[in-house]
Amino acid sequence: AAPGGPCRAGDSFVAPQCTAADLLPPPPEPPPQASAAGAAPVDVLLATCDNAGHGLFALLERVVNQVLLARRLRMEVYVFVGPVVLAGPGCPLLSQPYFDRRHGDNVWEYFFRQPGAYRRGDRSVGGRPVRSLQVVSPESLYSPAQSAGGFTQAYDASPSF
Repeated sequence: AAPGGPCRAGDSFVAPQCTAADLLPPPPEPPPQASAAGAAPVDVLLATCDNAGHGLFALLERVVNQVLLARRLRMEVYVFVGPVVLAGPGCPLLSQPYFDRRHGDNVWEYFFRQPGAYRRGDRSVGGRPVRSLQVVSPESLYSPAQSAGGFTQAYDASPSF
């Protein structure tokens, strides 16, 4: 399914979670359509980092691109950078160089606050039931040919003086 789009019956996905604590609890049956108060369900974009050894500001830029995408799609966002880099199918699992279990299991929270209201394991955000937890390849956000593409690499080079 496309980011922000609905999952179709029969869709299945496998993603290494790389954390002992659940990022999202098992879904209730049937999936939420609206809360008891009538609030529409919310989709959460799980922002991750897909590279190791590129430096803290490269990690920051990868995450910021995903935060911008989530806001554009009106999704809630939660950043998780665990002990292993989530690099996609066919890629070796690499260690996240900034990970230190003594400081917790989310590297993002060593340095930054969460950009959204979702907290790991929540079933609702601001009274809205969580319908899905979605991911997008951070690399796809750098390709204008991709439907989600074109965020921080599109700098305005015009002089400001």
